[in-house]
Amino acid sequence: MIGKTNSGLILGIINVSCPNPSTITVTNGNLSFTRTGTSASFKLPRTGTWTVTVSYNGLSEVRNIAVAPGQVVNVTMMSSLYLYNRGVYAVGFGHGWSTGDQGNHVYVSKGGAGYLGSLSNGSVNLTGYRTVSVYIEGTISSERYASSDLEFEITDTAGNRIMRKTINEGSKNYALTWTFDVSSINYAVRFRPGVQGWSGGGSESGTWAGIRMYSILLTV
Repeated sequence: MIGKTNSGLILGIINVSCPNPSTITVTNGNLSFTRTGTSASFKLPRTGTWTVTVSYNGLSEVRNIAVAPGQVVNVTMMSSLYLYNRGVYAVGFGHGWSTGDQGNHVYVSKGGAGYLGSLSNGSVNLTGYRTVSVYIEGTISSERYASSDLEFEITDTAGNRIMRKTINEGSKNYALTWTFDVSSINYAVRFRPGVQGWSGGGSESGTWAGIRMYSILLTV
């Protein structure tokens, strides 16, 4: 026992902190307590597993925290959040892609000239976030007079490009993380992995590229 208040015993405490002003809720069975701000301390009348939910700008992070008698648990949330991680979506980020949804990754491939991308159904307000990091794997196969890029774009909600990273270092396999500085973006965006091909014509102008996107990570 840690102590007591006029309402009863305090059997444990959960202290929650988050980088942006958020709604913070802890729940255990029929008990639920909510605070707002960048930190909150919850004096618990019950031990066991408490569900902690922190919500900010339409996104939520949820964790189950075990509290033993007399224990004080400190937890930081919403400082690093996977919007998408091998088929698992953050609470509040819409599911699905315009093409190439493979369940545990998004896959786009194309031969020849032109562009093909897969736009996220979900959008997220980037206010208060510093970086977006994307893990991709891919392959480029080009002949003498042709080339291809692997690409990833951050777009506005209409699908217009805001930021883009590309790579084309010849015919090879790739596995890499692209990181975008989004600290100046304070509105909702979507995401689009894609491939772009160019062909110079002739008998040695074939090109093909495929990109697999596995995760999108937000950090503050």
